[in-house]
Amino acid sequence: MIRTIGFPNQYHQGPDALDHVGLFLKQQSYNQAAIISDDFVTKNIIPDIKNLPDNIEKFTFNGECTASNINTLSAQTAAINTDVVIAIGGGKSIDTAKGVAQKRNIPIIICPTIASTDAPTSRLIVLYDEQHRVTGVDYLNVNPSALFVDTRVIANAPSRLFSAGVGDAISKYFESQQCFRSGGLNSFNTPPLKTALLMAQQCFNIIMTKAEQAYQDIVNKNLSESIEEVIEATVLLSGVGFESGGLSLAHSLIRGFTRIPALQNALHGEMVAFGTLVQLHASGYDLADIKPIAEMLIALSLPVTLAEMGLKEKPDDLALCVITEATLAHSYAKNFMPELTPEHLLQSILAADACGKTLLDAFAQCKKMN
Repeated sequence: MIRTIGFPNQYHQGPDALDHVGLFLKQQSYNQAAIISDDFVTKNIIPDIKNLPDNIEKFTFNGECTASNINTLSAQTAAINTDVVIAIGGGKSIDTAKGVAQKRNIPIIICPTIASTDAPTSRLIVLYDEQHRVTGVDYLNVNPSALFVDTRVIANAPSRLFSAGVGDAISKYFESQQCFRSGGLNSFNTPPLKTALLMAQQCFNIIMTKAEQAYQDIVNKNLSESIEEVIEATVLLSGVGFESGGLSLAHSLIRGFTRIPALQNALHGEMVAFGTLVQLHASGYDLADIKPIAEMLIALSLPVTLAEMGLKEKPDDLALCVITEATLAHSYAKNFMPELTPEHLLQSILAADACGKTLLDAFAQCKKMN
């Protein structure tokens, strides 16, 4: 059977990478570019970018990545004959710009200003409604034409967003392995190539060895080699790993978690972090294997319990039923062995929550002693 892997056409990473976008536009001979960004990026980041052509039109986006917002921006960019879209910002701006590029059938250049997810490298467009509920997934025809990952900008973003990127990426090794073992398909609707699995594994290795130091450097505003390595892992390796390796339970749980109002303020990567622990329990991993991963998440202030994600009260049966039903209804949940049942998933959620509470208590006691 054909096996497919996808990559962005070019990937650029380093301090001040945004200053190289203008040269790329010139090299590719684009006639009219349009930047899509949110209000903060429009006011605080774009004015400092050097070497941008004078004829770039700027469109400010605020809100959710909805079909309505994509349609509005598509019409606005079509009116000026845009032949390339540039997304500068976070996940919602990037996915909205992807939606515009897909609808207009034009290339897209992606410039993430935060490293909270691995969405920049991929074709995927996650669509929401106005209540922040996932409504579906669409796809670009091809992967982005180029990425410009400015590590100086990313290092100056809030540390919570950097941590969320680690939370989103930590799952990819385990999800791609489950997809491979269960005979599941990646986002190209083919079995994964071993190359994608290797990239997901290397992503995990870098996170487990470098993430804690990188997080401390982010907190201290020290742009270090550890930060560079972790950003490469959470953006590039994780991005190719999930799109071409496949997803499983950790990401399927997003559909369940976002159905609970108390959890809707958690970031995508925070939900995936806890979802990874649920998947490990569901997969039968020993506590000795789960503990170092959970401890790394705790060190990066990522949630290891439902309460940390926002569900402060003990979840009732109805909430747990909503989570399990929505999770199992998603296709990612089928990329799992043994086949998931509502009872097994429920037990795994509660086991991950209980384990997280125990580790948090131990972490707090250790801090007191020190």
